[in-house]
Amino acid sequence: MPDIKVEKGEGMDDPPARLALPPNMFTPYVFDDESLGQDSDANEDIDYWKDSLSPKKRLRFALKKLLECEFSQTLAVTAEHKTILRPLWLKQCWVKGQLVTSNLKWERQEHYTGIARYLFTPKENGEKTCTKCKTIDNFGPFAECVAGGRAVHRGACFSCYYKGEGKSCSLRIGMLFFVVVFVFIFSITGSLMICKST
Repeated sequence: MPDIKVEKGEGMDDPPARLALPPNMFTPYVFDDESLGQDSDANEDIDYWKDSLSPKKRLRFALKKLLECEFSQTLAVTAEHKTILRPLWLKQCWVKGQLVTSNLKWERQEHYTGIARYLFTPKENGEKTCTKCKTIDNFGPFAECVAGGRAVHRGACFSCYYKGEGKSCSLRIGMLFFVVVFVFIFSITGSLMICKST
């Protein structure tokens, strides 16, 4: 994680101390074999989702939001990984008969961690796409269905996790999987016991 300085208030009426990110916060992060650089111009007043902006500028904006958040899961992902694996392209979906680009929300822990996982986690689902990501009337948000395997959110894709719907993602390894495994093991051990008794 980058060096973080704490800014202190001077008087009793000043707001409490807050974390200040250093100007070189993007330097350790790499995308397409290039550092994201020392440029910390991620300004919230700019619409960073316009198609005319470079993938690097979009990533700077998102990474700044991730590094400034208070969620330990998100910060753990950004501390562990320094290589961004994919650009932050957003899904297009139908809203009231019009094709629009999804918007990212920055409100809940699932939003931040879903975005961080989407950017940094290797894709383990191959060509498989969850049923929600396949539909064009689904509100995304990501253009690509990416899941990190069983160890990451039990296999749910990061779009579903971001939306708080990870438990209903069709890629998730859920109770049905464990029931099938249990029945399979029980049938094998039951068959072995029958064979031994005869």
